[in-house]
Amino acid sequence: MAICRFTFTSIFVLILSFIGSDITIAQSTPDRQIIGVAREEGQAYIYHAEQIPLSHGYNIYRSDDGEEWNKLNTEPIFPARDGYDLEYRLQEQFELAQQLNGSEDTQAVYMMLRSSSGTGILANFASPEIAENMGRLFIDEEAPVGEEVFYRFEIVNDVGESTDRIIEGRVNLEVVEPPVPNDLTVENRGRTVDLNWSYVPNSNGDSRYVIRFQILYRKTGDQDWIPFNQQFLARTTQTVEFKYTNEVPVLGQQYEFVVHAVDFTGLHSESSNLVQINVSENTAPDIVRNIQITDAGKYTSRITWPVSTELDLEGYHVYRARDDEEEYLRITTELLPPLQTVYEDSVSEPGHQYRYKVTASDTSGNESELSNPVNIYIEDERIPDPVTTVEASLIENKVASIIWENGVVPGGLKSYQVLRREITNGSEGLWNLLNSDSFSDNSYEDTGIGGTRFVEGTTVEYGIAVVSENGNISDTVTTALKIPDITPPEAPSLLEVNMQEGRRVGITWNASTSGDVINYRIYKKITNIGDVSDSLIAEVQKGERYFRDDNVQLFNTYTYSVSAVDSVGNESTTMISDTLLTRSTNAPDRVRNVQVVKMENGVVLAWETGDENGLNGYAIYRSGIATGVYEKVGTVEGASGNRWTDTTGEAGNWYKVHAIDKSGRESRSAKATQAIEKH
Repeated sequence: MAICRFTFTSIFVLILSFIGSDITIAQSTPDRQIIGVAREEGQAYIYHAEQIPLSHGYNIYRSDDGEEWNKLNTEPIFPARDGYDLEYRLQEQFELAQQLNGSEDTQAVYMMLRSSSGTGILANFASPEIAENMGRLFIDEEAPVGEEVFYRFEIVNDVGESTDRIIEGRVNLEVVEPPVPNDLTVENRGRTVDLNWSYVPNSNGDSRYVIRFQILYRKTGDQDWIPFNQQFLARTTQTVEFKYTNEVPVLGQQYEFVVHAVDFTGLHSESSNLVQINVSENTAPDIVRNIQITDAGKYTSRITWPVSTELDLEGYHVYRARDDEEEYLRITTELLPPLQTVYEDSVSEPGHQYRYKVTASDTSGNESELSNPVNIYIEDERIPDPVTTVEASLIENKVASIIWENGVVPGGLKSYQVLRREITNGSEGLWNLLNSDSFSDNSYEDTGIGGTRFVEGTTVEYGIAVVSENGNISDTVTTALKIPDITPPEAPSLLEVNMQEGRRVGITWNASTSGDVINYRIYKKITNIGDVSDSLIAEVQKGERYFRDDNVQLFNTYTYSVSAVDSVGNESTTMISDTLLTRSTNAPDRVRNVQVVKMENGVVLAWETGDENGLNGYAIYRSGIATGVYEKVGTVEGASGNRWTDTTGEAGNWYKVHAIDKSGRESRSAKATQAIEKH
């Protein structure tokens, strides 16, 4: 049997690519096609792709310049007249034509070769003998090799008279040799041999003419090469990697293989790299089927399978994988005898799923593929030891810390179960599981009921149980923890602050609802300078709920907060006041000595500055008459500014300048001043 991975019709593109721009056509005829390839011996192979009418032939001419023609034949050349004539002429080569046509019908093969289809033209190029006897090839035995010449096919009728039909073209008789195939590799599967090789088009274009490959082989030591492929191995132009499969006649022999590239003139390239291979029996036994498995008890699996029917069977191997492991590992150190089809495997780690496969090996050492898998879950009934030395302590009266040590855990630790219940006045509550997810640390921190609190004055009992990977749970070991009173008092619910006498702040608040409050703490923060924390400014007894802060500066912003403190030092959260801006209760003084003059660039106003510590700037108003409505036309930032120009003002306008303090209040009154023209 031979397998050929080639497509003959795809060579059509290759052949047509040979027909290039160097061809000229007789003026009186449609486009004709001629190509030519020369040999160093002086031969030229001249092809055309036209169909010659039945019973017609041709005369062949050659010219150096396309003007003066020399006839190369003495008598007209007639192709085969029918399929039987062609079969007689070609002899063994006719089998190649049948192969290319895919039919043994003589006339069908002949009609295919006569057609102008791609397959028909390509079949003519398969061998020079086919093309020559179909009238599509003339071999010029005395060609001017290396020169560019013209050839003309003159079509004649059945009595040798010209029909005026001409196929004419210019041909460059260059000598080309097929490039060598490379990277030949050979592998065998018993008698079946796979050959792989590469064929990459070369830069000088010689590979354009390669149409097929010929594989040769021989026994190592023989002189003569034998064709390994009887069929046509076509070269496809879009492929660089090729493969061919066939069988050698005898196993247990060393063979040598080479590949030749063959162009459409029948010229063989030099041979590829020579490959030697010992074609031995390397076919593995058939896969072992119908594997069965049962639980033999005591953590042991029993695997059984039918006896293999391989004649050269040597024995069996057993492979195992666990859970979701992809790789199977061989667990038999030696082959099991051919008739031993039972194997028992004791596992050291129950509580897992185990999967098994079996292979068969022959006397040549060939091992079959792994069989179908069988699986079994080995139950693990081992109970883990309970934990020891369980201790619980309270950290900062807020977090319960439980620590313990574990004993032996067969099968490995999966998780601990951390349990909690409250004991109030001797009454035990229900156990609650604290960890919903897997937990493997030897310590746990509990922040109380709901993750936020403990009930003060109660006892909390904790229990620890071990869960192994097999799902078995140990006994629960417990420990108790007394919860002290750690709840801080309630903060005041009302806090008021206000400015007093323009220089101090009064702070008042209501009493905390907690009965064990003994003090209140007052905090202050200056927000306009970026304070991020409160500063303690006073601590007063529970009967005092008023405080006066004399240490303030005007035009700063303050926030105050008050907290309650109980008898054990627990401090409540703070009640925070609204933000308070400290400022004078009076508006800024009136601006004095306002001067208004019309200049070239507008009306210029100047005035006497006030108290720079309390002022933030000035606002300028304008009116058309002294008693009219004044509209703001400008501002001056900063207390030290005392000049402003109204670029749209005119002489005769009336102006007022108001001082603005840091709280944004303007002076209540301002003197109206009229702009005068400067002379």
